[in-house]
This record gives sequence, C-alpha cells and structure tokens, in this order.
Amino acid sequence: MENRQGQKIQDIKVGTEVACEWQSGLTEPPRSERQNLGPFLASLPFFSQSRFIPPRVILNSFLLAGHTAEGMNGTCSWTPFKLSPETFKELLQGDEPEAGFSSPEPPEWVEIFSDWYIWLMETRHEIPAMEHKRLKDNLIHLERLAKLPKGTVDRRKLVDYKIREVEARTQLHEFLAKQIERIGRQTANSS
Repeated sequence: MENRQGQKIQDIKVGTEVACEWQSGLTEPPRSERQNLGPFLASLPFFSQSRFIPPRVILNSFLLAGHTAEGMNGTCSWTPFKLSPETFKELLQGDEPEAGFSSPEPPEWVEIFSDWYIWLMETRHEIPAMEHKRLKDNLIHLERLAKLPKGTVDRRKLVDYKIREVEARTQLHEFLAKQIERIGRQTANSS
C-alpha cells in the first residue's frame, strides 16, 4: 500500500517506535515524542482511559490519516502506518507491557472511526449513539455542501448551506452539552 505521494505505507510491529509531534496550544512550542506502539496508542485520549481500540480496519484508517485533533489536548501527527492482523492480535493478547488493549465488537452500523467513537461514548457514558450519529452525519453532510466550489452552486444556496451547517453544529453541541451535564450530575451524585 502507498500513500498519495507514492511512499510505501509501513506495517509496524509491537515494539516499534512511533514518532509523534504534539502541538498543545497556541503559546506552547511543539514537542516531539518517540514511543513504542502501545504507549503511543495509550497516549492518545481516544484510547488512553478505556484501553479500548476499534477493530483493525477502523484503527488502520485512523493510523493512516497520520494525525488527530484532540480538542483541548492539542493535535498529534505521525508518519502514517498500519497494523497487520498479527500486530493487532499482539496488542490485544500479547505479553508485552504495551499490550492489554481490548477491542469489543461494535454493532454493524459502525463503519468508520467517528462511528466507533460515537458507539464508545454510548458504551462508556450512555450517550445515545443513534441520535449522536444522526446529528454528526447531518453536520458532516452540511459541511461538505457549504464547501462546494463557488460557481458550481448558486450563491444563495451556498449561504443557505452555511447557515444550516451552523445550525447543525449548534444542535450537536447542545446535545453533547446536555449529555456532559447529565454525566457530571451522575458523577456528583455517586460520590
């Protein structure tokens, strides 16, 4: 497999170092880290708390992107790579200190990384997955429409798409804010 520049995409093994460039904020300088595969995955907020990783096909699509935006945690970029079935199995069952991840089988509707993350939020925090996915998919659709090249769509239509995109983003944020508030109340009541 090759990337867009024609470079061969590397299959890496457990124990292989992954170089990651973190950008934590506007005022902090970037920092470089080199970690073995397991600690690298565990350093990413998506995987660090739960030690859950998505099925290999979905995880590889994430790793092949070569970057992730972690919101307030900043961004991380790396040379894209993928995991062979054997390496994935080692991460789940291996005796190495970097193993010990689990990969619960998600439902059939989980096809891409953002679906897996939505499902994980339902599994871990009871955030209703289908409503979350509906709102996220609608936002993604409207973002694409709002970015159509000028001249391919009537200007009024583009403005309408942009307004609808902002509304969709607001709906998703309000939905998630309510869920976070609920989780906070549950946590406070249980302590």
